[in-house]
Amino acid sequence: MPREQRRRLTLQRLLKGLGYWPLRPLLWLLGNVPFGVLYAFSDFMRWAVCDAIGYRRRVIHDNILIAFPDRSEAEREVIRQEFNRNLIDNFVEALPLRFGPRRRILARISHTVTPEAAELLARHPNVVIAQG
Repeated sequence: MPREQRRRLTLQRLLKGLGYWPLRPLLWLLGNVPFGVLYAFSDFMRWAVCDAIGYRRRVIHDNILIAFPDRSEAEREVIRQEFNRNLIDNFVEALPLRFGPRRRILARISHTVTPEAAELLARHPNVVIAQG
């Protein structure tokens, strides 16, 4: 890789890092608040992002229309609201995973790896498993 290109990549990483550091105290704070407060924040963010700003409103509406053509408009609206809530909850729930105390997270998580999941993890170690 040419020297100029390496320098450019390093500068890009530096600028991305500088954008992250001012947010770090806020992210740490959100990662360490009680889960009830975290979910209240999540509800506010869902309203702000999905209802007030309308993040990807048309795309989500069209995708739900394609996936559920037999449902009524009221049922699709409920699906859209649940999708938006789960979308924001996933982002907000990730904060304690990165910034919260490890013992707090381990106290809330339990899992059993099925033989099928173990085989998948052995073949593809970089996989994300979502559990409900």
